[in-house]
Amino acid sequence: MRYLYISFFLCLIAGNSFSQSSVDSAATKGNPGPARFFIRCQATVKDDGPLWIADGVVVGLSFIRKIDPDDIESIDILKDNYAAAVYGNRAINGVVIITTKAARMRQFLVKDLLEGNGVPGATLTFISLKNEKDSLRFAADEEGIVKTTLLKPGEEYKVEVSSVGYKSLSAIHTYMPPGKISQFVLEKDIKENQPASVMSYILHRRICCGCIATISKSISLDLIADRSLPVSGRIYPNPLIRGSALKVEMGIQEEKPLQIRITNLAGSALRSMNYRPFKGMNRIELPTESQWAAGIYFMQVLDEKGKLLKQDKFLIQ
Repeated sequence: MRYLYISFFLCLIAGNSFSQSSVDSAATKGNPGPARFFIRCQATVKDDGPLWIADGVVVGLSFIRKIDPDDIESIDILKDNYAAAVYGNRAINGVVIITTKAARMRQFLVKDLLEGNGVPGATLTFISLKNEKDSLRFAADEEGIVKTTLLKPGEEYKVEVSSVGYKSLSAIHTYMPPGKISQFVLEKDIKENQPASVMSYILHRRICCGCIATISKSISLDLIADRSLPVSGRIYPNPLIRGSALKVEMGIQEEKPLQIRITNLAGSALRSMNYRPFKGMNRIELPTESQWAAGIYFMQVLDEKGKLLKQDKFLIQ
């Protein structure tokens, strides 16, 4: 009986449980003598080291060894009762939580409501709901995409999305799982031209009996702004990185020669090109120089007589 107690105690201190027991007695085998008891134990928890978690997924040590140290954002270690309370018996040897830089990557896509394509150069401003002074601003790339790792995990932001020619949009951004893309849809801001009233004054002077009399007469003219401008469109990205190309999209109604140029605030032409468009949407690129100073510039479209048809302002960073 003392052998039975000792075996039971050894199983307990080893962290084991009984998986099978058998009784082997001399009487059952036909041999006289005292009964003997055999207790077989099986471990409930294997000593395989800590529980490894990478970007929220339980993984093996072989997976951990394949992670590039330069791709690791942070490492957290949980031990003792706290680890077991969160992850159960698997965490009896502790938990190592690894967060990679890719897990903090957030992607956003700004799309056109009607066309469904990306909106290049759209501006996204993130304002923390905890602290309004904590804000970040990004410009979308040529495909209307913004990628960043600067947003704090688990924090909510108010997002303000805007772009030239579109109505502004406000939304609340919460945490998105890695690999997911948050989308914002912008609606084009189409405004009708309103009638403009111009007052014209006509002065008449009359001399009579040595006296001068002045008579004024006003005429009100209702002018309707031209609804059929020959050139429409947009430029992007804006702001523009120094030395990169400015992309121009123009809707052309008449196939007449145009001059396209970039000027500074003083009106000096820094780059000019002659362009023969085709009817419809035209897309061209205007290269900039890396030595141009950061500041405000203008893209101008003129007809063959030098009349200004379109002018857009952009910023070089």
